[in-house]
This record gives sequence, C-alpha cells and structure tokens, in this order.
Amino acid sequence: MDIRDRRAREIQDKIRAVLLEDWSPIGVPVPRDEYDGYIGSVYRLLYQKATVSEVAEHLASVEDREMGFQVSPESLSEVAAKLREIDVRLDPHSAS
Repeated sequence: MDIRDRRAREIQDKIRAVLLEDWSPIGVPVPRDEYDGYIGSVYRLLYQKATVSEVAEHLASVEDREMGFQVSPESLSEVAAKLREIDVRLDPHSAS
C-alpha cells in the first residue's frame, strides 16, 4: 500500500469515527461499517470546502431520505464542524 492509499484510509477512518461517535442518528450501538455508505459523499463535500452549513444540510438530507428522520440542519452543526476539521488532502504537506 503506498502513501496515498494509507492517507485515503486514514481520512476515511476519521470521517467514519465522527459519523459513528458524533452523528449516529440511529442512536444505538451499530456495526463499525454502518455509515460507510456516506463516507464518500461527506469526503466530496469536505474536499470541495463545503461550509459547515452545507455539510449539516447534507447530513440532515441523509437522515430524511435514508432513515426517515426529520431533523433541522442546525441541530447537526457541531457534527458538521467536526467533519470540517478533518484534513482531507491526500498529501497533507501540500498547499491547498
């Protein structure tokens, strides 16, 4: 596995951890891979430098479409802010 592959896995693991520990809309212990289907879309938003509000709106949309939960994006702003803190560059030493 090369450096970029390891970095990609590290980024995925960080996004997964926030989704499991801070978001987890199901509210009960879930398998580690329960939210893996959302990692790619969250990564794309973070890579595109989406705002906290845009990330929160995406998570609220996922909850609505996929899980049938009605939540306000504002209630997800802390989770979105945590996700925004993740450095998603494959080469963290390069300028963004």
